Amino acid sequence: MTDSAENRDALAAAILTSLERWRDKPGDAEQHLTDCEQLLSEYSSEESFRLTDLGNRAAEVIERSPEVAVDITLRISCSTVEAARALGCVLIARIGRFNPRTWISLIKQLADDEDAGVRDMTALIMDERASLQGWAAFHSDYVFSLCEEWRADSNYRLRRLVTRTLTGFASLSDENANRFLKLLEPLYEDSAEYVRRNVVSALREIGRKQSEPVFSFLSDRLAQGSPYNGELVPLILEGAFAHKHEEVRQDLLAQL
Repeated sequence: MTDSAENRDALAAAILTSLERWRDKPGDAEQHLTDCEQLLSEYSSEESFRLTDLGNRAAEVIERSPEVAVDITLRISCSTVEAARALGCVLIARIGRFNPRTWISLIKQLADDEDAGVRDMTALIMDERASLQGWAAFHSDYVFSLCEEWRADSNYRLRRLVTRTLTGFASLSDENANRFLKLLEPLYEDSAEYVRRNVVSALREIGRKQSEPVFSFLSDRLAQGSPYNGELVPLILEGAFAHKHEEVRQDLLAQL
């Protein structure tokens, strides 16, 4: 890994230059991919902030040639280099918004990636955050219809994707939060602990900006007597957002 800010900037500049050459000479795609992979091997797939920034800059370079941009995004997203696939998620968020239906199969593949960093970056594709405006900003109804389908999928990693893919969007308003929390209801009782624990993480994240919808969600789960309340409610209420509302927190815990 590169250490200094100067080295990091130089590495990012080299990747952007390579992508610019790829855009202008698409006939040499294999060589350009090899060059990008070599440079991206200096990144970790878990450097989400760094890769998001690079991906946004890369999208601005390649989207000037839409057909080539699609090919570049596909090749990078299917790379054997983990950081390249993670970068591909950012490109899909940007390039894929123009024709989202064509990218669904690839997103499902990335959601099932063996690399945790890639899986986490996949969750950004549809979200709406300060660092990356994904599909929800343009196709919210379509995104929710996909999530409704995926939350019943047999693949627990795809179900997990649903828990993480709209947390930024949900944090923007009470309305968004309530819509997303409704989507999460079946996953609160998912058969996979991995999925349930990601519901915990999602609620904690949303609670930082939209605490009332989260408290209402938990109150409903307690009223309905979910068998997972004892496991999940204390974990959710350990979040910093809950400790800012200690009276509400204690009242919910008392209902267990």
